[in-house]
Amino acid sequence: MDRNNKNGMREAPNYINASIVMFGFNLVWVLIAIWATFGFLAVIATAFVLNALITILRDRLTLEPQPLSRRRRE
Repeated sequence: MDRNNKNGMREAPNYINASIVMFGFNLVWVLIAIWATFGFLAVIATAFVLNALITILRDRLTLEPQPLSRRRRE
């Protein structure tokens, strides 16, 4: 199968799935290092902060914020 586009250049490979998997592996080892150094409560706090930051990022990147079950619906 020829993967050349109309300009004769090859398409770049899609590394999105590999990036997501490596993010997961890196997150796991960082959380384990935090657990070993500071304890389980620090891991819980870090996970909570990361979850909040990801939610803020998602809301900024989408046109409409996604409703959360904990948010009050008006």
